[in-house]
Amino acid sequence: MKRQIAVIAMIIINVVLLIYQLTDKSGTVKILPMEEAYYPYSLVADNENYYFIGIEFAEDGSVLKSQICQVDNGESDPRILNIKAPDEIPFYQLFVDEKENLYIFLCNDRNERCEIWKLSPDKVITKKLDISECISKVEGYGISAFAVDNEGRYYLREYVGNGTLILDENGEKLCRIGDGDRGFHCMGARDGKIYILYNTPALSPGQFEIDSINVAEKRLDIESTGNFLPLEDIYSVLGAGERCDFLIRGMRGAYKYNLGEPKAEKIIDSFYIAQFPYNSSTSCFFKDNQLLVIAKKQHIGEGIKYGDVNFCYYAF
Repeated sequence: MKRQIAVIAMIIINVVLLIYQLTDKSGTVKILPMEEAYYPYSLVADNENYYFIGIEFAEDGSVLKSQICQVDNGESDPRILNIKAPDEIPFYQLFVDEKENLYIFLCNDRNERCEIWKLSPDKVITKKLDISECISKVEGYGISAFAVDNEGRYYLREYVGNGTLILDENGEKLCRIGDGDRGFHCMGARDGKIYILYNTPALSPGQFEIDSINVAEKRLDIESTGNFLPLEDIYSVLGAGERCDFLIRGMRGAYKYNLGEPKAEKIIDSFYIAQFPYNSSTSCFFKDNQLLVIAKKQHIGEGIKYGDVNFCYYAF
């Protein structure tokens, strides 16, 4: 009798564990330390590798070194690409297109000099554009979002103003598309087209839109409207999925979403940086089943230390 009770109890426990595994949205995480003393910026991925910008700062906040780092999937040991930034014009933003070309946005303080470089899949520089005259001159560095479409047009989200600057393949200004009364969250690419995730407080406090940019008509085409994401979250990554239209990262979870559906599906329940002692991060999706977060400590008044950066692989 006791044996039967024990067997039944074990079956119940296994069933409960199975249900938990099937319903748990937290994913599995692998945390790997990075030994180099870089501040990581602008993480992107192609079909095989991750790339990010590693910056070393001086105590006065000036940039000592800016490098493009490549990391094999599942690892945390960066290799430095043999691509050198000009003096006082550090690398700042990256983008990878569907053909695995790598694009780099460079700028100096106050955006007085800004460039875009294009690297081939074998990481050879094939184009350099000076776009200094197109970018607003502001205190600090750079832009908040950067993307390239299948026509070679560049999309830049400046820190000033409420719009997206669009340049042609030669770096000439085509137009600037405004946000209207919507709140910008993030920008991403799918099938060579550029999309923006907005919230729309003027229409409804809880409404979100994913819009594609129509350059010919200088407007945004609404692809989907609905309450498909949690309203209280802040979203930072919009990526194309392989088995869904979009993968979206917020501060409180990650989601997959198909255009036209009423709601997104949560794929990672939470990955608060507070789970480990870091309070800043950059991230991207990889092959529809993984989110990589590079988390770093922030040191007020002092530089980053060795071991202060972790690669966090979230599988879902």
